[in-house]
Amino acid sequence: MIIPAGYGNILIPMKHAGTPRPAAITVGAALPELTFITDTYCDAVLAEWQTAFGSQTDSHLTVGPIKVQVGESDGTSYTVEGESTYTGTSSADKLPSNCAVIVEKVTARGGRRGRGRVYMPWWINEGNVDETGNIPLASRTPIKTAWDTFAAAMTAGPGAFTASPLVLLHSAGSTAVPDPDPITGFVVDPIIGSQRRRLGR
Repeated sequence: MIIPAGYGNILIPMKHAGTPRPAAITVGAALPELTFITDTYCDAVLAEWQTAFGSQTDSHLTVGPIKVQVGESDGTSYTVEGESTYTGTSSADKLPSNCAVIVEKVTARGGRRGRGRVYMPWWINEGNVDETGNIPLASRTPIKTAWDTFAAAMTAGPGAFTASPLVLLHSAGSTAVPDPDPITGFVVDPIIGSQRRRLGR
């Protein structure tokens, strides 16, 4: 993944009490006004995430501390880690960790370059998925709303920091790497996804 200067890759780790294998959600962000990211910035991002997603987070999950990999003008990057974590409050039985909600990142760019996705294990209640893996709209809507809330908070600026709108970062390929694309929305897939080998052995 290419992280140009002025952009960062935000990693949101999740650790379930019942398995040794953690999971993580990643999303890019534009950092045009931030010359150096600190642990305080990471904690501010986590606070916005908790505001948006806290009530949905499984009570067995510890989220954080957040890491941000920041691109530099010479093509290198540095990584900063926050100090804060939080534990979820949702006591509903979730699907196992090899079943994940898929959230698509929408941009204005067409083709494969313009699409991204994240997998969210331990996020959907067992009773909200039918035998064929379908997630009803009523169960998808709160997840999309939370993503929209988080994105709006990042655009406004996490905590006391400046605007950090979410973007889709790109990897090297057969064509020139384009600039990161602003994320214009999120779509929660109506079918549950599978994370193979995610279950502990």
